[in-house]
Amino acid sequence: MDVTGPVRPSGARRFAVGAEGRVHRRLVVRGGVNAAASGDRRTGASAGASLAATDSVLIDAVVTGGSGGAPRGWGLAARLGY
Repeated sequence: MDVTGPVRPSGARRFAVGAEGRVHRRLVVRGGVNAAASGDRRTGASAGASLAATDSVLIDAVVTGGSGGAPRGWGLAARLGY
């Protein structure tokens, strides 16, 4: 839970909470929601996953969305570990 983030230009703080869990030896999923602590009624949600393609290569995917002018989008990334 993050309630200490920067104040937005509108003066409102945002409240966010999320969780993640391992659903398979090589797969972790995560999700979260956020909303304004006061005033602004926009809400948002996000979901993502990390897949261990090999012992040193991870593939990450994320999707975000929400109401009003909340950020929307998706992403895909690869990470290398050693």
